Amino acid sequence: MSPVDRRLVERSLDALDDVFYVYDADARLVHWNQRLNDLTGMDDDDELRGMRPEEFFHPEDTERVRAAVAEAFETGETVVEARVETGEDTVCLQLTGRLLTDGEEVLGFAGVGRDVTERNEHEWHLETQNERLEEFASVVSHDLRNPLTVAMGRLALAREEGADPEEHLPAVERSLERIDRIVADVLTAAREGTTVTDAVETDLGACARRAWSTVETGDARLDAPDGVTVGADPERLRRIFENLFRNSVEHGNAETVRVLTTDSGFAVEDSGVGVPADRRDTVFEPGVSSNEGTGFGLHIVRTLAEAHGWTVELEEGELGGARFVFDTRPV
Repeated sequence: MSPVDRRLVERSLDALDDVFYVYDADARLVHWNQRLNDLTGMDDDDELRGMRPEEFFHPEDTERVRAAVAEAFETGETVVEARVETGEDTVCLQLTGRLLTDGEEVLGFAGVGRDVTERNEHEWHLETQNERLEEFASVVSHDLRNPLTVAMGRLALAREEGADPEEHLPAVERSLERIDRIVADVLTAAREGTTVTDAVETDLGACARRAWSTVETGDARLDAPDGVTVGADPERLRRIFENLFRNSVEHGNAETVRVLTTDSGFAVEDSGVGVPADRRDTVFEPGVSSNEGTGFGLHIVRTLAEAHGWTVELEEGELGGARFVFDTRPV
């Protein structure tokens, strides 16, 4: 190959959006394209040369990568997905590798790493939305059926000869009001639970204080940070806070509610009665309520968090009550 042809090949490989790599028979890096330098932020080629495949990836994925390398040497090819930490972001690569041989001699293996982060996020959101549709179907078949059955039964009694309709109408009214609340909450989860595509840097404390002003909190007190931002849809973040504050004050009888930052995002905790450990896995399910509510408040919180690509977990807080922890890092 002439020097011109060699440069042409090198430039062509560097122009790829995918990582291209070649490892020798000892699984040591011997050749790569510029995309690997850009992805890892490692500009020193001497530092890259000789590295093993698993050294590039998230600690939780190293064993998977080692197994994939062994598979390549054993079967001749392999495919695996693994995460690379790139500064503040995490990129998921789909790695394919094929064995390189010369007759019976094994020379090493080569392959490409394709960024599948957006694809995986799309699949995750699609799976989440499918699960949500199943939850909504359960609500329609169960949660709405109960008050509807009560209303229809009371109407039948009111129509009986000699019956006093005024005796049954209050129960009918209560059932219809509950149906109305459930329908409103289901629509909120469905409409606002779609994936957030227009997130902006939102002041966490200011958003929390706006939400606090719209909730009946009595003598309870809010502590919220100043000057801390999070990438979010401001209105949906506000609704998260409103539902959590309402849950803390109305259900938990909290006197203090605190919004604080964490290493992975932020948290909301209170000084209320908390949630027993054996119930923490169910509080986000639709229809789960400890009083006369619809049981959708915390379900909406989880739905709106997932719409942002976040996760939320319930723990025991330092104030003695509930602590809702939001991980805002990319899924």
